[in-house]
Amino acid sequence: MKLFDLKIGPRIALAFGAVVVTIALLVAAVLASLSRSAANSVEMGQGVQRQTYATQMHLMAKDNAIDSLVILVSPSADQQAKLHKEIQERDRRIVAALEALTQAGTVSADDAKLIDDIRKRQATYRAGVDRIVAMVLGGKQAEAGFAADEEMIPMLAPFLGALAKLEERQLARLRQTEQDNRTLIGSTRWLSLGAGAMAVMLAIAAGTWIVLSLTRPLARAESGQAGRERRSHGPVQASGRDEVAQLLQQLDRMCGSLSDLVGRVRTAADSIATGSKQIAAGNSDLSQRTEMQASALEQTAASMEQLGTTVTHNADNARQANQLALGASDVAIRGARSWGR
Repeated sequence: MKLFDLKIGPRIALAFGAVVVTIALLVAAVLASLSRSAANSVEMGQGVQRQTYATQMHLMAKDNAIDSLVILVSPSADQQAKLHKEIQERDRRIVAALEALTQAGTVSADDAKLIDDIRKRQATYRAGVDRIVAMVLGGKQAEAGFAADEEMIPMLAPFLGALAKLEERQLARLRQTEQDNRTLIGSTRWLSLGAGAMAVMLAIAAGTWIVLSLTRPLARAESGQAGRERRSHGPVQASGRDEVAQLLQQLDRMCGSLSDLVGRVRTAADSIATGSKQIAAGNSDLSQRTEMQASALEQTAASMEQLGTTVTHNADNARQANQLALGASDVAIRGARSWGR
């Protein structure tokens, strides 16, 4: 089925349906991008939290290293005990931060491996610090200093290095997530602009298609193009099955009926004109004949008048003859009488 075969209602529904589908796809794409952006925002929040934990652990480990060295040189037992408690508190906080770091969102395999390594190094370093502090508190300063040089300080550098690496990785992951979110926002913006422009163009095209499919045939019908096509090129070509095509088909049938009626009227007028010509010719012939008859009657009247004159003359002659005869008779009678005598 052709698109122009659709009726006006389905045609409008199809056009606006296409626009609605395009807008729905646009909304779905924007919602998907917003969902990914929200996920990235959550990931950024978790990344900030993980980076905060890593930075705090790094700083607390440095503070513990400093306090451990202070314990070695401090002459005050109270200060040494106080610093030891602070070191133990920081160690508990480092352990809690490591546990919280593993639960703060998705942890990659490399991060999980690095966190396990930090746990092991932190436990080993903590045990070494506890043993050295015990030596210091027991008055074994020389042995504690030797143990610090041989055990604690060599363990401190890898431990702090692992914490620094974890902090750097969390910061890099946070920056990557932030970059991804910016890229996603930019692509969402361009996607929205492109899809919006496409929806506008589709709406314009659909509106133009509907308007032209309705107004062009109606304009042809209004301007009499249908009648001119019938007179010059035959019947109107009304393509499609919509209401406009049906209207043009009805108009074509009406024009055909009117054309047939005009043809019949023209034929009747021609017949009347021919009959009028024949009647005029008959009237002219009759007039000529009437004139001939009138002329003949005039000639007959003249002949009758001459005949009347002749008859009158003959009557006069007859009267004269009769008188002559009477006179002759009288003469004869008188002669006879005279003869008898």
